[in-house]
Amino acid sequence: MQLFIRNPLYFIKIYFRTKVLFFIILTGILLTIRCASSVESDRLRISFFPTLITQPWLNVLIADHLNGFMGKINSADYLTYQLDWYCNTMEMDSISYSSYLRQFGQRIELDVLVHVQIQSVSEDRCTVQLDYYHPEKKEPIVILRDSLDFLEYEPFFQRIIVKTLDILSSEVDSFPEYPIFETRLWEPYGWGKYYQLTGNIASAETFYRQGISVDTNQISLLKGLIQVLLEKASKLRSEGKYLEDFYFEIERLIHRGIEIDSMDSELYRSLGNLYIQRGMWNKAEQALDKAYEIGKDDPLLYFNLSRLHPSRYDELGFKNKTELLERAIYLNPAFQLGWIALAEDCYYRNRYDKTEEVYNRLLEIFPGSLDGLLGLGKLYMVQNDIVNIIRTYENVLEIAPDYADAYYNLGIVYYKDHQDDVAIQFFKKAIEISNHADSHYYLGIVYRNRNELDQAIYHFRKRIELKNGTGDTFAEEARIHLYELLENEG
Repeated sequence: MQLFIRNPLYFIKIYFRTKVLFFIILTGILLTIRCASSVESDRLRISFFPTLITQPWLNVLIADHLNGFMGKINSADYLTYQLDWYCNTMEMDSISYSSYLRQFGQRIELDVLVHVQIQSVSEDRCTVQLDYYHPEKKEPIVILRDSLDFLEYEPFFQRIIVKTLDILSSEVDSFPEYPIFETRLWEPYGWGKYYQLTGNIASAETFYRQGISVDTNQISLLKGLIQVLLEKASKLRSEGKYLEDFYFEIERLIHRGIEIDSMDSELYRSLGNLYIQRGMWNKAEQALDKAYEIGKDDPLLYFNLSRLHPSRYDELGFKNKTELLERAIYLNPAFQLGWIALAEDCYYRNRYDKTEEVYNRLLEIFPGSLDGLLGLGKLYMVQNDIVNIIRTYENVLEIAPDYADAYYNLGIVYYKDHQDDVAIQFFKKAIEISNHADSHYYLGIVYRNRNELDQAIYHFRKRIELKNGTGDTFAEEARIHLYELLENEG
């Protein structure tokens, strides 16, 4: 008591020091819990692949349904790759061969891939064989055969999922709802999906519309049609076509789908994509927020979220665009568009080492990615890395021998290295392929330097003829060089 009287602040200081220490400890515990909960445990990655040699539409339909079922079961333990996550990045003429599938499965980090093959088909049933592979092993770990009754089809899908989970040492207590639809709609959906996956958008649209004309409430057909129409709209938009009526139809279809199933995150993501195409950013944000609220295992969702204003990222728990794109390709390593966007994001932030790393990872997965090679080529041009520029554009020409820009860029490299004869050949090849405008400009420069003035004048005039708008600086420089040459001649 005497101590308290002599120093009344003593116990007050002790009290506040204790409170501060307690707060620091509590904060540390909460941060530890938060960090631990944010680290996602690795899920087993699985996908069902169709065979496309015989009955491709039926193989696609069965594989698509099995992936859809599996995607709704035990999502904390399994990550199921859907067909449209990767099929448009595969060599479709090789998809029916197990050796190619195993190699592809390894590249996209699958733990188990299941090869679906129709063995025989009769009027009312078909026999299906499913080969289960670990991608690094040549022989299947399990081979299943089962009969699919076209009239009693739900038990087949349930049996296959139960057997699959048994192979994976797991089980399911109850089956989630999944829209398996009447057999009369199987063929239009199967063909629609097949053509969509193989890049034939016009045929896919035809079959999806055919199915919807039979049943306007079939959600899978609606979603398939919405996807191909969004892809078609993106292409038409790049061509400068008028799209308002087209956009109106897509929006109507999406809202029709939401009326049928208001908890389908893919529909809200498609709506967000539509609004992004139309530049309606507030509506896009609202739609994508709703999609994110419902489901978080959609790579395209994170890609679309990355296109919103950066102020939105923190509210979703992401620091920047990079984290959103990394999430997209974590979920789907076969997502080429995500890899390209991530590399470009790093490039524009001058993170050149990271840019090169991302492009090289993309090319490990897809050695024939033209976009990946062109991105690397652009990076090496900025860094003036002559050896890698030449190597990269030579690889481009192996894949696309008529790609004029590759010849042009190689011409630039050899021109800067004072190998004019080689540069001339590359510039001429680019012109032969596409009357490449800037190749005319550089040929004008090379011939002027060699005092071959007639050739220089010819190519400068050609470059001026190919002028592309008022901001075309090369056309203006060609005009200046041409004026100087003609004045000197006079």
